[in-house]
Amino acid sequence: MALAMGLRAEAKSVPRERSGMQPETMEQRIRTRAYELWQADGSMEGCADEYWRKARSEVEAEVAEEQRQALKNRQS
Repeated sequence: MALAMGLRAEAKSVPRERSGMQPETMEQRIRTRAYELWQADGSMEGCADEYWRKARSEVEAEVAEEQRQALKNRQS
């Protein structure tokens, strides 16, 4: 997967939804999302940075929401 090679994200651990799975780092999660976006857009070459930025934005929003939900569940 050459998409977004050389780009680094924070290697922060992100819990997985399903039990029994290893936590996924932010970089892994962003890389996977960027690849999915790239594939859905017809696998165009030369746009890795754009897919990476969009994926990072989406994943960061998801993580923030997951953290809000976890905090809400702990307070309940």
